Amino acid sequence: MHESHSQERPEGSHPLPASRSAVRPTLPPARRRPLPALDLEDGGGVSADFILSILRKWWRVVLPTGLALAAVSAVAVVYFHKPKYQAKALITIEAVEPYVAYASKAGVQSTRYVDTQVQMLQSPMVLGPVIARPEIAQLAEVKASPDPVEYLQSNLSIAPIGRSELYEIRYISTSGQDAATVCNAIVSSYLDRQSNEERLRTQRVIDVLNDVQSQRKDAVEERRTEVLELAKQVTGRDPFGQGLMLNVDQAVIPLASLHQSQANLAFRRQILQAEIQSLRDAPVIEEDRAASSGLLDLEIAGHAEVIQLTNAIEYAKAQMQDLQGKLVNNKWQSNPYYLKLKAGVEKMEADLSDLKVRLRSQVLQTRALVREEKRAQNIAQKENELKSLELEIKLSSDRYNEALSKLENKDVASVRLEFAKAALQSEERVYELIEGRKLALQTEMRAPDRVTLQLAATAPRQPMEPVPYKLLAVACAAAMCCPLGIAVLRELTVKKISTADQLVHEGKQRLLGEVARFPVRPVAAPVRGLNRRAQQEMFVFAESIDSVRTSLMLSEAFSSSTGGCVWAIVSAASGEGKTSVATSLAVSFAGATKTPTLIIDADLRAPDAAEVLGVPNRPGLAEVLADKVTLSDAIRRVGETNTYVLPAGRAKGNPHHLVEQGKIEKLLETLRPRFPHIVIDTPPVLAASESLIYAKASDYVVYCALRDVTRARQLKAAVSRLQDAGANLAGALLSGMPVSSYAYVYGIYGRES
Repeated sequence: MHESHSQERPEGSHPLPASRSAVRPTLPPARRRPLPALDLEDGGGVSADFILSILRKWWRVVLPTGLALAAVSAVAVVYFHKPKYQAKALITIEAVEPYVAYASKAGVQSTRYVDTQVQMLQSPMVLGPVIARPEIAQLAEVKASPDPVEYLQSNLSIAPIGRSELYEIRYISTSGQDAATVCNAIVSSYLDRQSNEERLRTQRVIDVLNDVQSQRKDAVEERRTEVLELAKQVTGRDPFGQGLMLNVDQAVIPLASLHQSQANLAFRRQILQAEIQSLRDAPVIEEDRAASSGLLDLEIAGHAEVIQLTNAIEYAKAQMQDLQGKLVNNKWQSNPYYLKLKAGVEKMEADLSDLKVRLRSQVLQTRALVREEKRAQNIAQKENELKSLELEIKLSSDRYNEALSKLENKDVASVRLEFAKAALQSEERVYELIEGRKLALQTEMRAPDRVTLQLAATAPRQPMEPVPYKLLAVACAAAMCCPLGIAVLRELTVKKISTADQLVHEGKQRLLGEVARFPVRPVAAPVRGLNRRAQQEMFVFAESIDSVRTSLMLSEAFSSSTGGCVWAIVSAASGEGKTSVATSLAVSFAGATKTPTLIIDADLRAPDAAEVLGVPNRPGLAEVLADKVTLSDAIRRVGETNTYVLPAGRAKGNPHHLVEQGKIEKLLETLRPRFPHIVIDTPPVLAASESLIYAKASDYVVYCALRDVTRARQLKAAVSRLQDAGANLAGALLSGMPVSSYAYVYGIYGRES
């Protein structure tokens, strides 16, 4: 092509290596064989390697900033921390009800009763009266809470001690004394309610039994009088006289069991009637308790209309106080706006009073309806039981009358006497059972309480957490993570390639290898005189380049029967280590194969290869393409090595006028017979479109990305352009890997020489 040019050869140039064949055949299809399918793994997202790469890059900013923010957060947490105190009271809730003398009153152990009492302690039924107490209502934390009951519930907890019947009542407050005061008030309110309810319920039953017993006493006296009159007629004696008492049990032995059954049934009927009467009297007591406990006022105060009107009054009063502060010499008393506010406050207070009266009536009516419904349900249940019992009594009476009919063979007076004796015994039996039941209730009212206070709460001396270590740890950790989070967001926005997995995922290319950071010195310069660290860097870099070169030479995907091929080293933008990789890879090919290897500096806009290899940059490719010099004059040998360089030269004007598809392919066909391996250092793909011509004319294209510099968006755009141009992408390299990281991942074997 250019061999016919007759110009004087520049000093330092060397003749081209002899051609291996007179005629270079057309590139066989095997040279650009299809590459095997790429098995891509998902390497996107925020992975551990991605975070580590950000830390490696930004630690000089992230670490001091995070420490400073952590220190500020720690100071703020300590400054604004309000120590909290926990007061504890100790109570006993017995699962089995205690008794004095009547063991039958003691029930079976019940966990439901214990659970009910625990829930009762935290319910508004107990906490409502606590809020109504003056010493609790005036506490600052209670005043500041919009819902005092809910506030108490949030700071109150009940916990069992081990598997015992002891329970701790715990209350938390910002003041130790307030915590103890509230805790004791809650326990006191609960014990009062629990004890009073039990006694009131028992007393109502006793009162009903007293009324029934009075009625039964009169019935017994009537039966005794009847038996006395009949006995005098039959025997002529007083059956109740001293020494002459009739053996009533013996006289009515046939009817003994029926007497006993009728007495028991009558007793059960009287108890049910007493319980029904007790339920009918209960609403009055409950209504009085609800009105006097403060729960009613608390419910009214929490009504939405009351709260809204109260807030309006407070706002108007605040405006009035503001005017009083602004207007001196008592001018506010005659200020029209102040007088208008005052009149509005008086009207709203009157409306509030009327609203509370109306709401009180509504609440009482609602409570009465609920109580009446519940009372009606309980009464209906008891009445159904009473109906069943009446049926049983009727059946027992029929059997009793049947037994009495067998006594008809006796005289009438004797039969009547037997009847009277049986009726007397039945009445006396019922009377005795009622008396026994009343005595049992009165006796067991003196039984120990099922819930007792073991230890009252005292003001704690030490706060629960003098120093909020957990909050400090969370705040400091969050502060430390803030700079890292900002760095992560920035990197996600910029999205630079930091790991080999990320390069494979974003570029959809196979990984050809990783290259250590390029040493700051010419590649072909001697290593003598360098310190040990520099020699180590040179050794690791050379090893990484040799590793890539070996993989390319031995891989079946890139090998060819004719040997050697043209490699185009590309990158998306400038400054991504493309020239360093290209020159080093060419030197490695030359040293390994002991055959001439050519590197073409095709970056006519910003050439670097000649400078890296230490040869003049002119004349070069630009002059060859412009037919100003021959290839022999432009190609230069690097020292005494097998590495040859075709510098970029100096292009005048736009390089597009020099670089054409046909010229580049013809140039490569001329060079192939002389150089088994040709490496082209192309211009950046996105900045100079002529790089696509070199890429298409090459056998394989190697994409070069620089760690923490190459951006994913640019990588995708460059790969897309190369594929659209028909370039045969062999894979990608990640260069710029720190020596320590490369040694950690791949290891270093042997000693550098």
